[in-house]
Amino acid sequence: MDSAKNVAVGKVLLIDACSFRADPDDVIWAYENIAQILYAEAQNKEIVKYLGADVVAKMHGQVEYISNYGLLMLGYLLKQKNIPVTYTNGDYFANETDYIADILEKYYDYDVYCFTSTTPQFNHVRRLAQAVKAVNPEAKTILGGPHTRYFLTHEKDAVFDYVVTGYGINKDVELIESIFAGNEPNFWRIDTTEYYDCPKDFSLIPEERRIDTLWYNFFSIGCPNRCKYCVEHKVGKTICFVDISKRMDEVEYVIKTYGVKMFHFSDSDLLINNVQFMGIVNEIERRGIKCTFTFNTSPNFLIKVVNNPELKATLKKFVENGLIEILIGAEHFSENVRLRVSKHYKLNQFQNALDITKHEIKVPIISLYSMVGLPYEHESDIDFNVKVFKKMRELDLFDYTFPKFFVPYPDSEIYMHPEDFEIEILSDNFDDYHRWRTPRPLRIIGMEDALYIQEILDIIKTNKDFDENEVRNQRAYNKFFI
Repeated sequence: MDSAKNVAVGKVLLIDACSFRADPDDVIWAYENIAQILYAEAQNKEIVKYLGADVVAKMHGQVEYISNYGLLMLGYLLKQKNIPVTYTNGDYFANETDYIADILEKYYDYDVYCFTSTTPQFNHVRRLAQAVKAVNPEAKTILGGPHTRYFLTHEKDAVFDYVVTGYGINKDVELIESIFAGNEPNFWRIDTTEYYDCPKDFSLIPEERRIDTLWYNFFSIGCPNRCKYCVEHKVGKTICFVDISKRMDEVEYVIKTYGVKMFHFSDSDLLINNVQFMGIVNEIERRGIKCTFTFNTSPNFLIKVVNNPELKATLKKFVENGLIEILIGAEHFSENVRLRVSKHYKLNQFQNALDITKHEIKVPIISLYSMVGLPYEHESDIDFNVKVFKKMRELDLFDYTFPKFFVPYPDSEIYMHPEDFEIEILSDNFDDYHRWRTPRPLRIIGMEDALYIQEILDIIKTNKDFDENEVRNQRAYNKFFI
């Protein structure tokens, strides 16, 4: 609909799901918690170096809250049409029960409830939606989020009236307008493949939460890789790039308005496009933006950058203008494992790129994403993977790594055809699809979870300045090892 004039305006609640938390009695949590504390301290030290000690005085040490930018975009568009919008975030509550109680107490009479979800949150958002439907059966529920392609391959979930996949913010608005106008759409599944860019209503984030909120943005949507455990490459037909100047206006606005001290560029890979990468860094320098930055990349694109003089110089300039960390999707060092899930790079080239990045370009913090328990990962692969991590730490090629269990995203090749990858899917309970949850919802034929648990612990120990004695003092260690 073109205008809100003919729409009987109701109320919309935007619901951010909880970030799923592991059992605090889990031994992996004990190790990971120490690593996270060290990591947060290292980030704060770099912020102090760039911006001065006074700017981090009010920070609590670790990011506690994540606000979904898709919901903030939707909030902006709805407000433009004079539709009342409220935002709530599960991360603001101690547990799911408290979150549901708060929603039912304060927001029981809304007309439309918009949920967003990742794979481990599927059951969580179902329970939220069920609670809403129980007290307000006439309300409409809309589900969106980066992983909801799963719902294109399965039957309709009764608690969600509509599911929007991909980057369908504009389709959400059309749905809501149609609902308020009494013209209910005929189709519950809406698949969008084109990215719809618009401003975000950052004011929806409560003021008292902003100091500990992860602030991020992205300059590209989509992924050039075809990893068989992921679905991001299925979302759009092509990678979509946004206008650099427009996006930097937004970055600059939230830094000045909300006193943001660290900004994360959450592109699947910020280094995909050479011209865009150089343009981003040039804009930061030209505008004199005072902030620290982190971004994601992959081994192949980092290799490309350090071997290109112009891009290498740009990365060095980025460090001079606030870059404190690069997060890299290394995933696994056994070529046998990586190639079979379509994660392609040469280990010796990657190690050389890390050496240049760390010791010549002098990026302060290099963090590696890693996964264990991938298809085809057997004892020899585990041994090789751990040995490489230990050797690379000895050579000071990275600072932190946060290993997680492999779980296939719904609608990925591995999830849909596990028999082709020598794995067995044991559960479709998505509460189990969490990075630390054991037992895992799958198994590699002939292997046991205990081997992968030990692999995670061994990799976590390679984190910079990690002190295992600190873990021994925690309740989790006592429970599991004494």
